[in-house]
Amino acid sequence: MGVDQVEYLGYLITSEGSRPLPEKVEDAAKTQAPLHDLLKGAKKKDNRKVPWTENTVKNFEQCKSEFAKAALLSFPKSGVPLSLCCDASDFAIGLVLHQLKPTYLLELDNQNEQNNVGKENDTSNLKEPHSLPDEEPTTSYGRKIKKHVRFRE
Repeated sequence: MGVDQVEYLGYLITSEGSRPLPEKVEDAAKTQAPLHDLLKGAKKKDNRKVPWTENTVKNFEQCKSEFAKAALLSFPKSGVPLSLCCDASDFAIGLVLHQLKPTYLLELDNQNEQNNVGKENDTSNLKEPHSLPDEEPTTSYGRKIKKHVRFRE
């Protein structure tokens, strides 16, 4: 007895995980249409300039934001290893907490932060270790997690 899904604080929660309510991202087609029009007739290795306008840049940024918010965040499964993946640049820092499955990664949480990443004079590959905690072991939900650092060349 019970329900298959629940709407709570702007999210649809099911047995598989949670995601934003459809009405929160329903205008995606309106936002994406002008971006689609920019690439009409484009072919592979097309070197023509894309005519960016203030409106298309605004739609592109809104589209990125909506896709980021629409990710399904799954509930953690006990006994399955966790992985923390991290990346950083001069302008932003991001991390994703995954659960390792036999054939894929299950996203549990993600965080992104912009501005003031690392030290201003560091090269980007030296900033990336700053994005992870120094203490060992790192835990989440009471379990140890593997820490992955992706370095750029």
